[in-house]
Amino acid sequence: MRLSSRGRRHLHYGEAVVHRIDPIIICPPGVPMAVATMTYGDTTSACFRVDRALPNADSLPLLWRQALTDLADTTP
Repeated sequence: MRLSSRGRRHLHYGEAVVHRIDPIIICPPGVPMAVATMTYGDTTSACFRVDRALPNADSLPLLWRQALTDLADTTP
């Protein structure tokens, strides 16, 4: 059994160690937007599902990334 730097077990797929997990989601009918985040190890991934009928729907992931960048820039 291999442990991560935090003392937790790594996930495996067969003999292969899992290094990253990305969420996959759907938007049920009538739900205009869904966001899922998942943290594994030192990585957090986000999945956006947006109904293109929403105004400026294509800009939401970019705005989210910019907000993270702004937050990181203010962190000492």
